[in-house]
Amino acid sequence: MAFLADMANSFPGKNFHFGGLVVLNLSNSNIEDSWDGWSQMKMNKLKVLDLTGCRLLTRTPDFSKFTSLETLILARCVKLTTIDGSIGELKLLRTFNINGCKVLRKLPAKFGSLQSLIEIIMPHHYQHFKLPKTFGNLQSLSSFILDEHPGIKKLPNSIGRLVKLKRLSLCGCVGIKKLPGSIGEMKMLAELDLSKSGIVKLPNSIGSLKKLKVIRISYTVIRNFPETIGHVIKLKELHAKKCWNLTDENLEKIGNLSNLRILDISYTSVTSFPMVLGCLSRLETLEMSSSHLQEVPDLPSSLTHLHMQAPHFQSIPNLSNLVNLDHLELSILNGSMEEPDIARMNDSYLLPSSLSTLKLRGMHLLPPFSNLKKLSEMSIMEHPMSRFSISEDLTHLRILKLRKCKLMEKIPGLALLKNLWCLDLNRLERLVEIHELLELKSLEHFRIAHCNEIERLPNLSKLDKLRHIELEACLKIKEIEGVKDTGTLKLDNRGCTVLERLLDDPGSTWLSHRIPTYDVFLSFRGQDTRFSIVEILHKNLVHNKILVYMDNEAVAHDRGISWELLGALDDSHIYIPFLSKGYASSKWCLHELARMVARKKSNGKRILPIFCDVEKEDVKLESNLYKDALSDHRKYHNNDDEVMEWEEALKYVGDMDGYHWTTNSLEGLIERITEDVLKDLEGADIRRTQAVED
Repeated sequence: MAFLADMANSFPGKNFHFGGLVVLNLSNSNIEDSWDGWSQMKMNKLKVLDLTGCRLLTRTPDFSKFTSLETLILARCVKLTTIDGSIGELKLLRTFNINGCKVLRKLPAKFGSLQSLIEIIMPHHYQHFKLPKTFGNLQSLSSFILDEHPGIKKLPNSIGRLVKLKRLSLCGCVGIKKLPGSIGEMKMLAELDLSKSGIVKLPNSIGSLKKLKVIRISYTVIRNFPETIGHVIKLKELHAKKCWNLTDENLEKIGNLSNLRILDISYTSVTSFPMVLGCLSRLETLEMSSSHLQEVPDLPSSLTHLHMQAPHFQSIPNLSNLVNLDHLELSILNGSMEEPDIARMNDSYLLPSSLSTLKLRGMHLLPPFSNLKKLSEMSIMEHPMSRFSISEDLTHLRILKLRKCKLMEKIPGLALLKNLWCLDLNRLERLVEIHELLELKSLEHFRIAHCNEIERLPNLSKLDKLRHIELEACLKIKEIEGVKDTGTLKLDNRGCTVLERLLDDPGSTWLSHRIPTYDVFLSFRGQDTRFSIVEILHKNLVHNKILVYMDNEAVAHDRGISWELLGALDDSHIYIPFLSKGYASSKWCLHELARMVARKKSNGKRILPIFCDVEKEDVKLESNLYKDALSDHRKYHNNDDEVMEWEEALKYVGDMDGYHWTTNSLEGLIERITEDVLKDLEGADIRRTQAVED
């Protein structure tokens, strides 16, 4: 007892339960490998050992005396390299936490002897990590989350013996390219998450997983579903968003999944959907956008959420039979400004009356709204007309968003929206004035962005319920009338100024703050680098409070570079292009690079190139890698001057020092780039965190 009292004094604030010692909390203490206190303590009744943050610990103690231990926490032991093999003697251990153990590279072979282990909390780092071959002996393990661990290259084949495992997640494990065939033996598996991983193919043994309810393969390079996908009879959710290489092969097998509730095959290479889709009588959510989609089959009436992108549709399908549909998104991205066949579209363009949310993109002809009495939110994007006329059919709207309508000059009928809570106007380049804005007596949230022809707003003090205003990059608006106690509020033409009213009282004071522009702009070809170095660097920069722009949409870019992206690029201080093998094959990447070089020459912006598995000679066009890509662009691109501009930009950036990435150097490279960015921002006197607070 005297020893325990001394130890409690040595580690103030720690929890000690005397008379049997059940919980020992030594978190953030200076325990070292040589500490002899272990031998002086009775460990046979200890159930919880917490060594979180013991930064000097390089190896664990001998666990042979810890016979009752149920929870072992080694989180953030940043120098821990060795877990003693005696851990296999902890027959009652249920929870094992090694999160944040940055230099730990493997688990001992005896780890497979932990027959009571239910939960493992794994570390997240970039270096190689090896799971023991005995891993499959963990008969009680119910969940194994291995997310964002690019250092793990493979799973042991024994993993199939985890007969009680219900959830397996490998999200972000880009080093794992293949699943063991034994995965089909995991009879209790209910959720399999492979999104953003390196998996290239699903094994046929997937079909043996009769209790599997959720499969996530989004953002992978998987080309097709296995033939056995239709055998997963209890499957409720199938997520394959932005699997760019996914084709029609075996897609018809999905028709056998009678329990399917969610199907997401958006932004893929799928060209047609099987007619059996209409047989999925329980399907509620369907995401089926594709830049190659030709036609839509009959859809099940059970749908409540539908997103359909169809650039090659000749006419819009009849959706009136979807009597349960609540949320509908339709995007026509054919890049044509020609008028459609109005007669044909009027006959077929019928929307279900059950809708509460409607989002339309690229539509020349808008549907009739007379039957949409439940509609509360509407978003209109890229509508190529000079006006958006509001009728009495929309008086129940709560949210209205008009975006990227370049030709829109007027919004007649705005005063009819007596119930409108939120109005969002973005990139209406010809809009000169917002008539009837002061008639929106229910308006609480007002946002206006990139409307460069509007010179002034009306006195907003007349809108008693207005509590939130956002004004972004409206070049001619210099002040906001009717906003009390904001002092001399200066508006600029870049970042976003946000104003919040403190109280519901119309005479209440407003507070303003500015959302700054970006510190760093990341330019990359998603298929090459998005889910490895790009996302890892992005997270590390954000963790260090650096404002980063990373294009997360990655949609088909046939319509050209987006206004949002160009604005973010122009407003960023540092550019980081990831020069991968396929970088020069992307017109988008080359557009970005040429603009970066122009901004560097005119405004002194900084470019920090990362050479990802390419040499400087490749980028300077001294080898065939990028040279061949430019030759292909010349064949199909009408503007030879622009290709020459890309060529000069590549040579310019190729002459820079930059960073060279190989898989083994990832962790150190990420830290070095982050350090350099922080120094550069400090040297440029860019204090983003302070700007946010101001």
